Amino acid sequence: MIPDTLFDALVCGARISVHHAWSHAFAMSGGAPDEIDHIYAMTTEGIRELGTQWSPILRSKGLSLRLTGVFCHQTPKAHYVHPVDGPKAPELGDLLIVHEHKNTHPGGTIEITRRAVLVQAKMVDEGVPGGGKVDQYQEYLYEHWPDFELKGRGPGTVRFLSGQRDFRPGIDPGRYGLIEKTPHAGHKAVALPYCCGFPWTYSEPRKPVRSAGGEDAGAFIANMLYDTGWLRGRVALIPPTPLALASGTPNNHFDVTVEELLTLTAMKTLRFTKKTYITGPRGHPALACFQNAYGALGLLPDTGAGFAETGFEGRGIPPEEMAEPDFDDGISVFLVETGGEGEARLA
Repeated sequence: MIPDTLFDALVCGARISVHHAWSHAFAMSGGAPDEIDHIYAMTTEGIRELGTQWSPILRSKGLSLRLTGVFCHQTPKAHYVHPVDGPKAPELGDLLIVHEHKNTHPGGTIEITRRAVLVQAKMVDEGVPGGGKVDQYQEYLYEHWPDFELKGRGPGTVRFLSGQRDFRPGIDPGRYGLIEKTPHAGHKAVALPYCCGFPWTYSEPRKPVRSAGGEDAGAFIANMLYDTGWLRGRVALIPPTPLALASGTPNNHFDVTVEELLTLTAMKTLRFTKKTYITGPRGHPALACFQNAYGALGLLPDTGAGFAETGFEGRGIPPEEMAEPDFDDGISVFLVETGGEGEARLA
């Protein structure tokens, strides 16, 4: 996949992009950004800056890059039965982060790998959530991953597959994305690569949820490009079509869920380009999709080609809610696609 020799530079570039997005959220919100502002900034300005930082690094080894960021409000709910309080339906997540790599071997053999993680965003003050805890039903979902069902539909008649989904056992598919409300106490101006300022921390679902013990978002995202002892994100095989939730051990439920979320979100971006009247009451798009590609497109996977930019320029406030209340099954996406030939592999 990606040569080890590029890791330090990729981490620095990712940290710069996260810090840039976090700062942009303050600028566009007037100084008091919430979770929505930060996710919006991460999927637009963060994606834009990551391309600026990573494209020359990867290009130096003959690797192509495509980055796709999609912001949307409504996300699917995970319907499950809590052992004490009965049926509950917290959000499946606020953001889906995916890395796909396409390696074209000599002779034309192609290998594509995918890794993904669901992120639930939460504002924190010096690493601690407001009130000292997070929503108990969201926490139970991410800590135990009980069997759950996704309900609802995307555009037209497209719906999530019916049936219970089981993400157990395996590497935990979810993380809390803990976002600092303000610079840390004792924070001071630093030079690039912001080694002393990590405004987003990805925390494992545990009790209590804190930044302590987590990993800064820039390092986590860069590590998703590598096969390491502690994987960032969970391997998601690209399932064949038509999609089906298979039984047996291990199952394909995480694989199918990631594919459905990517597909439904991509269909929303395509739908928006054809229905320009779908806008928020402030005149901003109800959906924002930003994409940039660097290098030879033929070296990249096909997933990003299913998205269409909305023409959004990355400025202003987040879009308002969708005009169609039942068209709510996309998820904000942070998609990184890389590709190369021959020796561009993990050392």
